[in-house]
Amino acid sequence: MIYFDNAATTKTSPDLLELVAKLEAAYFANPSSKHSLGLKSKRLLEQGRSELLSHFGEQFKVIYTSGATEANNLFIKGAAFNYKNRGNKIITTVGEHPSILNACKQLQEHFNYEIVCLPLNEEGVINLNDLEEAIDEQTIIVSIIHCSSETGAINDLQAIKNITKNYPKVLFHSDVTQSIGKIPVDFACLDAFSFSAHKLHGLKGSGALILKKEIDLLPLFSGGNHEGGLRAGTENFIPNVLLAKTLRLSLENLENNYAHVEKLKQKFHEKLNEVEGIIVNSPTNSSPYIINFSTLEHKSSIIVEALSNENIMVSTTSACDAKSAKISKAVFSMYNDEHRAKNSVRISFSKNNKLEEVNIFIEALKNILKQVKKLWVI
Repeated sequence: MIYFDNAATTKTSPDLLELVAKLEAAYFANPSSKHSLGLKSKRLLEQGRSELLSHFGEQFKVIYTSGATEANNLFIKGAAFNYKNRGNKIITTVGEHPSILNACKQLQEHFNYEIVCLPLNEEGVINLNDLEEAIDEQTIIVSIIHCSSETGAINDLQAIKNITKNYPKVLFHSDVTQSIGKIPVDFACLDAFSFSAHKLHGLKGSGALILKKEIDLLPLFSGGNHEGGLRAGTENFIPNVLLAKTLRLSLENLENNYAHVEKLKQKFHEKLNEVEGIIVNSPTNSSPYIINFSTLEHKSSIIVEALSNENIMVSTTSACDAKSAKISKAVFSMYNDEHRAKNSVRISFSKNNKLEEVNIFIEALKNILKQVKKLWVI
């Protein structure tokens, strides 16, 4: 099997899987219990929290969540409700993950918040001038993804911060799920950011919202005083404990993994240019982990299914949006071409992929394009 859908999820690291059984046996007590076994679990959980903070800085706090979707919702809604006295405008982009876009949509439809979704340019990122025109004294949140999950385009966080810092009431948040542990991230210019373990060869069901200590949120869950009162419910102990190790392993190997996948992407790009009826959507300076292309004469969903039948796994859009999305919002915003946006394919790499897999994929794609009926393109 060839697995090129790592932006959806990655294969869990064997090192982490080995630890799961050991931790289950030794640390099964509830970390909130006050007896010695519970306190033992609590200490390990807090140890992991401290290790996470060592990568980001002491100005932050860690809120464990079930993943980036929950973390994004917790920040967007929690901050919007807690700071509603400051204003009611939230600025984001059309290229965000559904957990950002749908959270904003809910705030707009049910709570009368003003939502501004900035378009993307041909590089797949926002125009800074658009942000400067949109931001004002009523703005309370700017949430802009660092690395696009669809095209790999990378927004300049520092340049965005240079704009938001002129508005002291604005909180600058970024979904760094596709960048953390893979490409350099300037955490210092962010007020809050979200990520998931399973994009980094970690366990599913674990992630975190990292935010500055002085920021308070209205909790989404009512219950106990877990996570400083911001996330009620018994902690998902083992995945949360292993989140720190997951991130540490990724950061320690960031440069080597980056160089490896960069070679994969370069070769992939070269080979795609040899295939008739294919056009690359990802910009040249995008993340090496993701390359997006469109099938101009064929329906991409059929191509993806045919590749799956050949035991090659790829996707069309974000996995969280796949069932509902008929069009890539990111690709459409970049090129204003509905046909191109409807028939995009996303390839996403990991450290586990090999150069020879690229050749196998390209040959399979060429054969499939010959066999599959062409679309009538008007």
